[in-house]
Amino acid sequence: MIMNIYGFIVLRKPFFNYDEKGRGAFSPHAPRIGDLYYAGIDRMPWFEVEESYYSNELPTELVLLRKELKTLKLDCSDFELMPDINKAVKLLEYSNKDKELNELIAVCSKRGNIRPPISDPPRIDWLGVDVYCHGYGSLIREGIFTKLDLFSDYIHKLNINGLFGLDSEFIDSYTDTYIKLAYEKNLEPIDDEAMEYLDIVTLGRVRV
Repeated sequence: MIMNIYGFIVLRKPFFNYDEKGRGAFSPHAPRIGDLYYAGIDRMPWFEVEESYYSNELPTELVLLRKELKTLKLDCSDFELMPDINKAVKLLEYSNKDKELNELIAVCSKRGNIRPPISDPPRIDWLGVDVYCHGYGSLIREGIFTKLDLFSDYIHKLNINGLFGLDSEFIDSYTDTYIKLAYEKNLEPIDDEAMEYLDIVTLGRVRV
């Protein structure tokens, strides 16, 4: 399978995707339905790197890599993607220095085509497809994993990673359903302007 990868991101593994201190920026519980954990793009990104940076504990070399991440951030995007696999691995290794809570994820984004794809991608195990609105979040996480009673028809259409399959026929219908129910059921609505930033994101776990 040939996919245009636009960069790499360190995310918390699905089971560890929570802030045990419950400080509000991230959920105190990993999003899941029974034994199914959400493994999409809307997980805790670069968490240990950010924590160490703000506590002035991040090594100088990694401070420079963090600065590079901020510089490379896609226009109108929430994703801070590192195009250099070696630099991304360094950040992963630092993130997991105390405990292996994180994984390295390759990102293919519909909006990512403003930058050239990675020319020599590593070995990747594809996880699936997320529906993401920049400035809002994942429609899968905010919908199925948060309001299952409203989106129960779609739970069985997700794969074992809590995402749509690479060739899923339900991505468009779910997106339309979410937008419709967001207005009808008093969820945070996605207005017409925000729809401009709707993104179809394919994710893969990098073998490191």
